[in-house]
Amino acid sequence: MHSTLICLALMFSFAVSPALGADEVMERAVQSQPGVMQQVPRTSTPIQSATVEQQLAALQQQVQALQAQMAVLQSVLKIASDGEVTILSPTSISIQAGKDISIGAGKNVSIGSGQNVSIQGTGTALVEGKGSLDLKGTLIKLNGGSKPIATVGSQVQVPGEPIGHVTTGSGTILGN
Repeated sequence: MHSTLICLALMFSFAVSPALGADEVMERAVQSQPGVMQQVPRTSTPIQSATVEQQLAALQQQVQALQAQMAVLQSVLKIASDGEVTILSPTSISIQAGKDISIGAGKNVSIGSGQNVSIQGTGTALVEGKGSLDLKGTLIKLNGGSKPIATVGSQVQVPGEPIGHVTTGSGTILGN
């Protein structure tokens, strides 16, 4: 009986405010994977002139559609009691913004991959650390270079001169 009263109260609030009708509820609902969201059948008569039974049936369909969407969201979005949020996807995740994306953390940010990592920009790219910056790799290429870079202690040969050694260099850029 209590749920029937709630449904009737909701139904009358929809009748009083046409802006909250079935069409807008579906348009404002969270979009999920293609084919998962159930569409509420549109009737030729507006909700205001529908009978109580028709309004109740429309509300029940809306509740079922929202429950299906909620189940999909709960399957990919996990929120722990401590506030930790995990997004799960069996395939891929895409984040797009019309302007900016900012990722921040109070402590650490870690990006990892089982294969490749790519960071690209059509403008300036900046990698900065207040402490040391450690680049590691089997082979490190600067600007796609293919020639070894001389470091302090490396032998150098100037044509017509005996073999010499690099004796000065940057104290903040180190190599092997």
